[in-house]
Formats: sequence, structure tokens, C-alpha cells
Amino acid sequence: MAKNAKIKTNDIVYWHDPAIHDFKPADRKKLAKQQYVVESISEEEAWIHDVDDPMHEVQVLPEELELVYPVMYAVSGRCNDGVHEQDSAPVVHVNRDAAIIDLVDRCIKFMKHTGLVNKGKIVTDPDEARPSINDSTLETVLKNDKDNLKLYQDNRLSLKKAKDILIAAGVTSLMMTAEDERCCPMWCDFSITEVRPKD
Repeated sequence: MAKNAKIKTNDIVYWHDPAIHDFKPADRKKLAKQQYVVESISEEEAWIHDVDDPMHEVQVLPEELELVYPVMYAVSGRCNDGVHEQDSAPVVHVNRDAAIIDLVDRCIKFMKHTGLVNKGKIVTDPDEARPSINDSTLETVLKNDKDNLKLYQDNRLSLKKAKDILIAAGVTSLMMTAEDERCCPMWCDFSITEVRPKD
């Protein structure tokens, strides 16, 4: 069942009535498929009404409700490689972990595309032939991890390790800014947003 933190006013839900076994078997099937609209919800109670009959109101416990339209996760954002700025097409995932992996993969792909990777390591320091990173969500994530932060600052943190760190941190947004030897700005900004099919 869905947690009430994910259920909001006006959501469409199923109600798992704890007294459903008091009804005839034929009626149970109908009641199990019945959809309701959430009128109000708090941690202690929820008021719902029948989708087809707003006058049929019921006071229920939030944990008895399940979303008809499950929460999904859309990954999207923008990037600029110093020549072109483009929106990335949103991709919807039914699993939050899959969305986080997609988010991290997009950032890593951008880093590779813009030359911020050398021999599988992330480039942060200026170099005549390569751009350098000015700011990054990765550096923020690493602020309490002195060993890996030092590797990152010394151009020795591998992409694989960076990916593992970001995924373990459960990041829901990733930003990075960089510039090349001509001080041409490059950046990417990707994020995860919650969506539902009815949206």
C-alpha cells in the first residue's frame, strides 16, 4: 500500500476497507476496484468520496489508501557544451533507483562529451588541452569524504567511483559548471521530478 506522504488532496485512490470481509464475495470484488477521490488527508485521517458519487463520503485511515496512479520519476534537464544548448528529453521511470542511475549516467555522458574525463578519471584542474570543472554536485556530495574529495581534486577520482558515490547518496539533482581554455562556459543541470500518469 502507498504511504500517505505520497497521497495528496484530489488524488484518485483505492480504499482497502479492513471490514471488506463483512460483505458478500461478489460485493468484495466490486468494492476492491472502487475508486475514490481524496478530499483531505493528514497523518491521522483521510476523507474520501466515491468517484461517481461525491455525496458518498467516508472517513478512513491514510494507510488504508493506495494510489490508482502510482508515483513515477521523470529525469530531465538542460546542458550546454560551449557550442550548443539543449534540453534533454524527459524519461519516466517507475522506480526511483532507476531514475537516479539515469540521472547520474546523463551527467557522466555529458562529462565525457565535453572532455572532462581523461583515462577514466574526472578532470578538475585547468589543462591546456582540456576544460576544467568549476562547480559540481559531486564536490558537494564529497565534502565529508576527505579521501575521495582529495582524489577528485587531484584528477584521480575514477568515473566508476564517482558514479557509485552519487548513486549511494541518492541524488535527485545534478549540476556541473566548467570552462575550456578560452573561458567558454559549459554546464549541465539535470533533475528528477515526481510525476503520475494522470498529470
